[in-house]
Amino acid sequence: MTDLAHDTFLDRMMASVRQFVQTIVVLDDEADYGPSPINATLDVSVVEPPTGDIHTVDETTATPSTESTNRKEGSLDAEKLIDHAAKCGIVCAVLKAKAENEKDPVLLAAKNADILILDWEMCNSAEKNDSGVRAKNVIRDLFDEDERVGGRLRFICIYTQEIDLKDCSKHVLERLGESSDQFTGYMDARKEDFRLKELTVVFVRKKEYSEDRLIEELLKRYEKTVHGLLPRVVLESVAAVREKTHALLSRYSSELDGAYLAHRALLNGSADAEQFIADLVADDMRGILEAYNVGANTVDFATVESFVEQSPLPFRLRRFHEKDSPCPTCKKHEEQQQSCDHVLFDVCFLNILDPEQPKEGVPESSDQDRKQGFNPCKNVYPVNYPSCQKAESYLRQFSSYSSLKRGLDHQSLTPEDWGPIINTGTILQHQSNKEFLLCVQPSCDCLRIKKDKADFLFLTLSTKRQESDRPCIALRGMDGQYVLMSFAPTPHHLRIINFRNSICSIRKLIISQKNGESFEFTASDGQKYHWIGDMREGQIRRIIQRLFENLSRIGLDEFEWLRMMSR
Repeated sequence: MTDLAHDTFLDRMMASVRQFVQTIVVLDDEADYGPSPINATLDVSVVEPPTGDIHTVDETTATPSTESTNRKEGSLDAEKLIDHAAKCGIVCAVLKAKAENEKDPVLLAAKNADILILDWEMCNSAEKNDSGVRAKNVIRDLFDEDERVGGRLRFICIYTQEIDLKDCSKHVLERLGESSDQFTGYMDARKEDFRLKELTVVFVRKKEYSEDRLIEELLKRYEKTVHGLLPRVVLESVAAVREKTHALLSRYSSELDGAYLAHRALLNGSADAEQFIADLVADDMRGILEAYNVGANTVDFATVESFVEQSPLPFRLRRFHEKDSPCPTCKKHEEQQQSCDHVLFDVCFLNILDPEQPKEGVPESSDQDRKQGFNPCKNVYPVNYPSCQKAESYLRQFSSYSSLKRGLDHQSLTPEDWGPIINTGTILQHQSNKEFLLCVQPSCDCLRIKKDKADFLFLTLSTKRQESDRPCIALRGMDGQYVLMSFAPTPHHLRIINFRNSICSIRKLIISQKNGESFEFTASDGQKYHWIGDMREGQIRRIIQRLFENLSRIGLDEFEWLRMMSR
């Protein structure tokens, strides 16, 4: 990690992008790799040396360079591109597209590439330029594949001789099923580069950016795609783990295989051993992030200050008087980003976040405010969002990330053949009555099922809170909406559900069945439950602690005067 204390946020982002991007795949039917020394014919005949001054060169017989005579206009100088990428620490593979059957290899190579570069005009089977057909098909195939597995960030560059890049962009959008006239995802005023869901396509003219300038230009446009505080945290985190991947491999060498197998042999079930080694590796990865101090290096106050000052968005915090719908009669704060009579305070984030400054202008809520339902967080909204409703939605979404380690919006982070199991912290929703249930069964009783059926202990969750209840779980429901859930740690809210039909005899687990886009568990009585998510370890432990603290209370029949005096 480099010292970026005095750099702007853009400088910090570019440094993170350069550290993150490691692979580029190029597809071009006119890629020129330069003369091949293997196939070159060597002239070994003896010739008489010329007479005269050895420094004199006969320009009439001088041989022009191979590069200037052999390279076709508009062809890609693969050697120069690869060399320049290497200087940037990037591995670049240039594939020379052929007339037939190059589709599958390209998709396989491009699947995990950070950046994909495509030529627009590539020869078809008749040795004629295809007017972008192949490039559009590759983009569409990758887009469909990414959608099928839940989505991923995809960055593609069209590197071409074409003059009208806007027309190229229009044809790509049409191939993706979008109308260029109504499309709103353009990233520039020229309406060339665009972003569709998680796909970014940029267009670069070969005449404007030669091979030795292309890499730097693509890194700048890649930065625009991932510009932001949280994207930088992810870039730095992944880069840190990548850097220590081989050290992690050497740490868990094959010499430890016998020790691990001994651990597994001593256990009754294999599921414990499988999760045990996965947890060890995950903890080591977390240790890498902590050692690199990723949090402090990416979202420290200096970085946040630079980000807010350079952002065109008004990163401010507002608190409204209204309880349920902030400022319903006045739309000034939404349309013009201005204050109004319904605003209690309006301050810049920096005034609150600066550790050396007092929190002026942000009044604390009194106990009387809380009793009247005036929760300070309920009425506070970042105004960089277009409306209070949008801000509320994003606040709930981010809350779900802190509540769940896996959920309905995490499926892009799981492999295709993955399926959830019932374990401590699993959240289910009854298919019929829509009741939310949180599994509080000890993990050992979830992973070591010896019989053909097993009882599981669940705690009911509710979106309707009593005065004493506070929301502690945020999740995404089956309807796609983010909801806040609370619970009451009492025996009356416990449920016992017996599962049998989905028990796997090999792994001794309750395994879900996939039904369309959702995962289902079937109880022994035939009732079906949708999988909603799995809570983070710390969160579920806190809930279970509160639950069993309440269950462990002891009630005594004692002299009332003495009992009241002891309070």
